[in-house]
Formats: sequence, C-alpha cells, structure tokens
Amino acid sequence: MLDLLTQQVANSVALTDEKVALAVAQLVDPSVADGIKANFLTALACKGETTGEIAAFARELRARSIVPPLDAEIRAGEILDVCGTGGDRLNTFNISTTVALVVASAGVTVAKHGNRAITSQSGSADVLEALGIPVELSPEQAVASLREHHFAFFFAPKFHPAFRHIAPARKLCAGRGQRTIFNFLGPLLNPARPTAQLVGVPRPELCEPIARVLQTLGVRRAMVVSGEVAPIRTFPPFDFEPTNRLQMIRVVDKCGTSRLLPISDAVSLAKQKQAILAEVAPNADPPACLLVALSDLERVGKSDPQKLKRLDELSTLGNNSIAEFYQERGFTTSMLSPEQFPLQLASLADLLGGNSAANAEIIRRLLSAEDRGPKRDAVLLNTAAALFVAGKTKSMLDGWEMAAELIDSGRAQKKLWALATNSR
Repeated sequence: MLDLLTQQVANSVALTDEKVALAVAQLVDPSVADGIKANFLTALACKGETTGEIAAFARELRARSIVPPLDAEIRAGEILDVCGTGGDRLNTFNISTTVALVVASAGVTVAKHGNRAITSQSGSADVLEALGIPVELSPEQAVASLREHHFAFFFAPKFHPAFRHIAPARKLCAGRGQRTIFNFLGPLLNPARPTAQLVGVPRPELCEPIARVLQTLGVRRAMVVSGEVAPIRTFPPFDFEPTNRLQMIRVVDKCGTSRLLPISDAVSLAKQKQAILAEVAPNADPPACLLVALSDLERVGKSDPQKLKRLDELSTLGNNSIAEFYQERGFTTSMLSPEQFPLQLASLADLLGGNSAANAEIIRRLLSAEDRGPKRDAVLLNTAAALFVAGKTKSMLDGWEMAAELIDSGRAQKKLWALATNSR
C-alpha cells in the first residue's frame, strides 16, 4: 500500500485525508520495511507537502498520542510552546529551548515539546538533560512540573509511542540529507495541546501554511517565523583601492571589543588572528567589520558562506518573515526588521553552538547574564516574541525589555536551578 502512495506523490498528486490516514497506518506499522517508509517520506517531501496534507498528518498522529491529564486550572490560562521545526542546518545553539526557560520564569506555562537531535548536534532533549533537567517525564510528572514550575518537557517518544516505528526511516532520510514532513509536524503534535505557539521554520514560504494549520488545529494565538541570515561579505572588497588604506574602520572581535584601526592594520590583524573581516555596517561612518575566525567561517557553511541562509528562529542578522493570528485579530503576514531593537553587531558565527554539553554551558552563561553578546540578543528577540504571543506583553518592544529584566534580575537563572534541583 505505501508503495502505491509513494507512486502517487511521485506523480505530484496530493493525498486526500483518507489516503493520509492509510499512509500513517503504514508508517506506524512495524511490519513495513524502513526503506519503504523512507522512500515515501522522500517522495512526499520532493512533491512538496500541501497545507491540507500537513493538517491531516497532524490530526492522525495527534489521535495516536498519549494526552497528559491537565487540570482545569492549567487549561484556563495560556499554554505556550516555543520551538523550531529544525532543518535549517546552521548549527546554532538551542535558542528556542533557552527562550522557553526565560519565558517560564515570567510565570507563563510552557509545555516544551521536543526530541533528541536528528538533524542537528543537540536537540532540545539533549541540552535540557545536559542542564540537569528531567526530560523523560511520565504524563503525570509532566503535569506536576507544569503546576509547580510553569515548565515541563514533553519528550516526543514518551507521548507518541508509535513514533518508534517511524524513527529509523527518519534517520535514513537524515542520512541522505533529506528533510521530511516530520520536520514540520513536531510543533503541531504537542500532546499538551498548547493554546499559544511561537514556531520557527527554515523557509519563509512555510510561515503562512504552518500558521494556517495551527489555526485549523485550534491554537488561539500563534506566530510562525523564518529569519534571514545576511551573507558574510569580506572586507575590503576585491576592487578596493590601495590608496584608501589609511581610511579608519571599526573592528569588533568575538568578545564585542571594538577598536578603530586603519584598514591596513585591520587587514594585518585579521591575518594574525587567522580570521576574515566581515562587513556588518559598510555604510556607517566609520564602516564596521567583525573578526570572524576561519574555523567559524567553515562551520557556518562549507558550501558557500556568502549564500543567503535562513534560521528557524527570529533572526537578529536580517529581516524576518512572519505569519500570525490572535483571538482578537485576524490572520496577518508581515516582515520584521531587527533594526528597531538595540542589537549588537554580529554574524552567524556568533550564534554557533556545539554538542549538548557545549550548548548547556552557553545557556548557563546566558541565563546568569554572564554572556551579554550577540547570543543574548538572539534570546531577547525570540523571548520578546514568545512573551507577546503568550499575551504577557502588549508589544515585542515591551517583551524585549521584560526578557532583559528576567535575565538581569536572576529570575531566569533561578528557574533553571529550580528545574535542575527538581530532578535530583
């Protein structure tokens, strides 16, 4: 049966709700070979999943999930989830997980749904575990954590037991460099049925369809975002005239230290540091550049670091595509420029993470207010959106200020401590 459905989508024919139900039944059937499942998921991705198909898959899989016993008091307020779909392959640190912890410290009930890493070095479950926060909670334990701490992690395999029969096929696809519909489905399958969601997607054209699906599934308030990452442009440009080498430029290093240097000295410094000068404010007076280590440049993108990229988060490095809806307002799409926020000069290299241990240390430094660099800006911007979506603030600018206060006052760090202590 799944072979027939694979042929159908390979011929660019969309699946009806009934055919989606058949496909899901086959995907969760342990007797169906993993290779056959992977071929179906690949063909569906190559065709391009329609809004109707994504919604139908979400409904079928939600119906097979374990629903936690949330009481009326928790249900009476907003329940927020903050997550990216994955698939941007940019190896940033766990931004949405950091945001979830900060938002929980504001008293917002956060039901964080996630898994271990599949297409990245560190999934949300991996980094939370490295922070000492329990991730494999039973439904009852998750509800108790929501009630006591305003935060609980809903580990996907624990609440979607049928997924164990799909995971090998997803890994086969990941090994081929192929994303699947499950990259989109993760945020749509939270068993706590959140009423408010901030969702990041890796392509701007996905914002509206995913937001439409969330609306169809009964979410009250949602923002779906895709952030642009401006290409890294080296300075000086190739047509730079040697006669201008006495011109002064502002050079900012990885620690945020800024200095004014003649261009010739700046170029020498970059060579000495085994780095490049990356333009970040070429039209400023004086122009500003970042020192980006060659090793970080390679991690940003071995194929072409100067190619436009997209984050499945709100980006501090370029414009953001947004689709959103709220109870009192209609569905809207828009662009958000980060320039209205007090951002530091940065490049994608400043947002890179590592494995779960490295990312856990990044989060500790951010929540203790020790790291006040570009990573903090990324957390503040996304927390601002999350607080707004949860109805905690009236604007993202208000949310930015509240996020900074939550970190600087120590409330975010105390939330981390309380959650980690609870696991002992």
